[in-house]
Amino acid sequence: MIDWNQIPEQKHLIERLDRSNRLATRWHTFLLVGSVVLAFLIDWQWVADEPIYSLVVLMLVPSQFLPSVIITLMKKKKRVEELSEAFRAGEFTKPMLLTVIRETAQTLGVDTRRVPFYLTRDKDLNAYAVSVGLSRLLPSIRGVYINRQTLHVSSPAGLKATIGHELGHLFPYELKWHGGWLVKLCFGGLLALFALQKIGAPSAFGLIGATAAAWGFLFLDGIPRKQMSQSIEFLCDGLGAKASGIEAAISDLLNFGNECQAQYELSIAALKLASQGKAINDMEAMKIYEESLGYGPTDVDSTMARIHEAMAKEKVAKKDLSIDGLVEFMWKGNVADSNLAEARDRLILLFEQLDQSPQIQWKEISNWHPDQVLEESRISRLVQELLDHPEKLLFVLPTEPLENTDLSHPSFRTRILYLWKNRREIETLRI
Repeated sequence: MIDWNQIPEQKHLIERLDRSNRLATRWHTFLLVGSVVLAFLIDWQWVADEPIYSLVVLMLVPSQFLPSVIITLMKKKKRVEELSEAFRAGEFTKPMLLTVIRETAQTLGVDTRRVPFYLTRDKDLNAYAVSVGLSRLLPSIRGVYINRQTLHVSSPAGLKATIGHELGHLFPYELKWHGGWLVKLCFGGLLALFALQKIGAPSAFGLIGATAAAWGFLFLDGIPRKQMSQSIEFLCDGLGAKASGIEAAISDLLNFGNECQAQYELSIAALKLASQGKAINDMEAMKIYEESLGYGPTDVDSTMARIHEAMAKEKVAKKDLSIDGLVEFMWKGNVADSNLAEARDRLILLFEQLDQSPQIQWKEISNWHPDQVLEESRISRLVQELLDHPEKLLFVLPTEPLENTDLSHPSFRTRILYLWKNRREIETLRI
């Protein structure tokens, strides 16, 4: 049986966040002072004489996060206000989506003019907030991003929980370790440049030393973010539940978990087909899997039939190869398989182990229906089952076993238990 003491209390998490943010402020001050000191120690004439080496070293730190910034900038997205008047996703129209956003923001006391909302075309179930310390230089990436699939799976009340959660990352529960990027860029770049000069440059050893200094700094800087990750997720869940109501938030988590499990099962099934030679390679199998997904709650059987059909057509098409096509098949197919086969087999084995584990029959226990908000009595029965049977999985997902503690996001089980344990505090929460 799970001890309630294992589930965090909201007030303790808030205290922990406050301590962490105070420490982050001191850390950023230290980096600022360190940057000034390093600027005095560096031989800037040498920098001018070795511009290529210096530029390479100075890019070591930004190169670690620029790809994610670029991906976000290039992502196909649209401001919710700019959607077509004919837009519809699930039960959401443009006016309805704008109303849900406005009502959520009003409940939480957030001015929506401070944060843009974007809709992406992604089919995976997700929403996320982007808050970059360089937001004044890159204003187009800061905001709340909602994948279209989320609208097809959520109810209006459930979507309030999702939006409230993401607003939590940007406002009351923003982790200051995510900020201060200007001073981090300065300190990391200057540290790498200093290491390059002291070790000996231009040389391979100097570049290796500079890389170790820059990436070592980024590693240390990332430790507090990793340590606080689950605490922030719990707090943001609470904020989302404040906007939607506890019952709606928990019902939405069950909908999300059910959809994630379906997509996980299908992705592994596609990899199994690739391992059996029914797809050209693993990458092709995953491409077919993604293209076979539709918007809306995933029906495993019909989607699996589409995957089988698409793979069969692909195999037939590849049999009639030109010389160029034969070379492409032999090269891409064989290399992809040899590089990914081991990882693929590990993923398949993990799924099989999870699928054979005992599972909580949560749909029967809660009398669940995807379009309904669970009543308090049904949630109470589910919570008791979660507490009494920690050995059983709530969902067949790699994140669900209790022994998996090194995760950035808590499991669906612990998120539900957190909301239920702290429901009185969440209901009376003052933003």
